[in-house]
Amino acid sequence: MKDQPKDAWQDAMIAFGGPVLGTVGAAGVAASANLTDSQLLFALADFGYMVNLFNMMPLGSMDGGRIAGALSPYAGVVGLGMGGGLLYTGVITNPIMYLIMLSGAWSTFQRFYDPQHHPPNYYKITPQQRGILGGCYFGLIGVIVAGMSLNAVHKKPPEEIRRQYEELSFDERHF
Repeated sequence: MKDQPKDAWQDAMIAFGGPVLGTVGAAGVAASANLTDSQLLFALADFGYMVNLFNMMPLGSMDGGRIAGALSPYAGVVGLGMGGGLLYTGVITNPIMYLIMLSGAWSTFQRFYDPQHHPPNYYKITPQQRGILGGCYFGLIGVIVAGMSLNAVHKKPPEEIRRQYEELSFDERHF
């Protein structure tokens, strides 16, 4: 961005751009997968949905952190708990997550202990704006989860794909 957003509402609306377009892209890939019955496209759509769902975590400067941060000052604390839980349980083992967590901890700390970090009244948004943000935030998460669920109906387990491949003749395999 050329300039910093003037308030949390504008920041959140900008932050919606990535996850919304990413989800639309994943849905397009999922639609193509349904039309062609391509297991590769189903896997790519799943990856797209998963990346966008991860990005919606209310953590630090991730898009979800910027959106949920406009809803409540405690959203970052919730995001740190979620991220810590994912690391602790081993669901996420990528070292980059530790950097995301450090960044999230820093931005959450600044929100509570360095209020001059943002312009005055940065987090003063109207109840109507807060309602719109909350509805859109949780609505987008719902759309992503629904897309993943619909995708799961048509995906084949690896064992079935392997079995179908083995049933093909030599000529069909090396087409």
